[in-house]
Amino acid sequence: MDALGSRSGEVPWVGRPLALRQLEAAKASGLEVGESADVISLSPGGCATDALLKRFRNESDGLLGDVVGQIEGPMKRWTEPPFGPVVLIRRRGGGPWTPEREAAATVHRMEVIGSTFQIPIAQEANATLVNDPVRLIGVHHWSGVLWTNLLSLFDHLRVALLGSNGPSAAWNVFRGLLMARSTDPWQVAGALSRYGKGVKVHPTAVVEGCTLGDRTEVGPGAVLRGSVVGSDCRIEPQALVAFSVLADKVVVQRQGFVLFSVLDAESAVGGSMQLGVLGVKASVKRGAYLLDQSFSGPVRVRDRGLLVDVPLGTLGVGVGQGTVVGAGVQVAAGRTLPSDLRIFPSGHSLLRSIPDGVSGLCEVKDGRLLPAEPK
Repeated sequence: MDALGSRSGEVPWVGRPLALRQLEAAKASGLEVGESADVISLSPGGCATDALLKRFRNESDGLLGDVVGQIEGPMKRWTEPPFGPVVLIRRRGGGPWTPEREAAATVHRMEVIGSTFQIPIAQEANATLVNDPVRLIGVHHWSGVLWTNLLSLFDHLRVALLGSNGPSAAWNVFRGLLMARSTDPWQVAGALSRYGKGVKVHPTAVVEGCTLGDRTEVGPGAVLRGSVVGSDCRIEPQALVAFSVLADKVVVQRQGFVLFSVLDAESAVGGSMQLGVLGVKASVKRGAYLLDQSFSGPVRVRDRGLLVDVPLGTLGVGVGQGTVVGAGVQVAAGRTLPSDLRIFPSGHSLLRSIPDGVSGLCEVKDGRLLPAEPK
């Protein structure tokens, strides 16, 4: 995460800093938080759900000495490059964790199958995701932050909108049906969306299956679907935000497009992005595109000096803290933009001179308007 100028513990995990969310998961799993002679921890740069921590604790109780927990099955892809390697560690007897201790530890493999579902990454293509409450993901690379949020989004919204148990879910679904006066799932989800204090939503805006933090504003014609939106955000007219996580004070400008993405605090989008991450105070200007697919094959990223395929073959762009992607700039899929850059289109494509009497088919060359050459 150094590439985006953020410490991994500070990046958002469905509305809360990752380190705080991880602490909550540890407590929910029944683990004691603090010093102990019997310690369960994660390898650096990893995050795990409470369900996985609980399972690892129960299954390693019968094993002697130090234990290293590894994920097997379809979910294993999220513990490998560029996300890892990521493992769970049970350290008995205290003392530091050293390479020698790791080499001597018992390796415990946990099979995690999960359920599959499709996400529409383009009009003509879908990607298959594996979802399971037992989940271990690394955030060594910014794409780990993306998938940590996307794989948690459905479960988080289900609990936030319906409740954590069967009776409350049944009651909330019934209440949503009455409020929506419809059996359409998205209209029911709209009726169940949760708003914080002082939220303003224009009557022509559409908010379906979302949570909105305090004082957030949603402008005319804007569409929000299946997203977690922080406090003091501004979603301007005709913007689209779908299946994304927005931290506090984020702005999605007029006609901005944000799909399957994570936007950190005080960032702004006026262009289009999909499967991407914006760092703190980063911005993508109107007309800019952060691409998420490669026509030559699976998207590849550089991980510790090597080029590796991303798990689903598709990935957007990570934009570092304070970096500005100017209007009209297109960034290729899988790229990482470091912090504090200002990126603008070439001056050769900027029209600065308009000769008298120009008519017909023209093109811009070296900042001048000239008759277009026949193709």
